[in-house]
Amino acid sequence: MIDEKEASAVQLADYALIDCPVCDGAGRRGGEACPACGGERKMQRRLAAQIDVSEFREVDCPVCDGTGKLRNEECPACGGEKQMDRRFADQINSADYALVKCPLCEGSGRHDGEDCPVCRGERRIEKRHADEVDLEQYSEVNCPLCDGAGRYEGDDCPACGGERMAKARAEQIDVREYELVRCPACKGRRIVNGEECLACGGEGKLQRRFAEGR
Repeated sequence: MIDEKEASAVQLADYALIDCPVCDGAGRRGGEACPACGGERKMQRRLAAQIDVSEFREVDCPVCDGTGKLRNEECPACGGEKQMDRRFADQINSADYALVKCPLCEGSGRHDGEDCPVCRGERRIEKRHADEVDLEQYSEVNCPLCDGAGRYEGDDCPACGGERMAKARAEQIDVREYELVRCPACKGRRIVNGEECLACGGEGKLQRRFAEGR
């Protein structure tokens, strides 16, 4: 039976500093600070005991199989380094990097008569990107400025030109930028130095997006 003195000695040993088991006390690994000890070289024995050194062993990238290339371009998983720590490799699902049909254009490469904004006309994208596509953002909605009328302040709507637009684009429109405000150049007088104000065309007002910064 361990007496109190021996138990105390055992506990103190757990806190003794020993060489980092990953970098063997070098503090560096792969030209950078050791990811386990942060470059400190040593750590408490109790912490070192919790480290699975095999997780830090370099293995071939599971996406490019150690070639550093994927479809003739730099591998997006390893950045062309060819290898990575096993702890990172184990978290990668190589299927996420396979090409699948674009979910927006369904592999046609076209959307609303133009190159598909998701795949840029390539027809296929990596599964990890396809899984993140929110198709609702590409559904057509009325312009928030003219509410689908196509006209604003007596002219063609400057935001949509009379066409419906994708929801994602509509959400980026700040209708306040199109409000008519007093022209800062002529102060709403329409005349500058006896001539028609060039900034507002003699209207005395212009849209806020043009007025700001003048």
